[in-house]
Amino acid sequence: MDQQDETGETFRYSMIGRGTDSRPARATQTNINFYEDINKVRLLAHLLQSGYSAHLDHFEELQQYPEEMSNR
Repeated sequence: MDQQDETGETFRYSMIGRGTDSRPARATQTNINFYEDINKVRLLAHLLQSGYSAHLDHFEELQQYPEEMSNR
């Protein structure tokens, strides 16, 4: 915290300085919608799982195809 607040004013006051020399003590806050971001990650995980499982099912069918042909 010392590196972020060398003067000890950043987390103590909303403004640093007086009059025209005053400035905000902290950088602009970035707000995120946590639940929206988590839902995007969940959707991505679901799509990846569905895609991989479909690919693996198809791969398994392709591996069984030569066996079926040789049994005929």
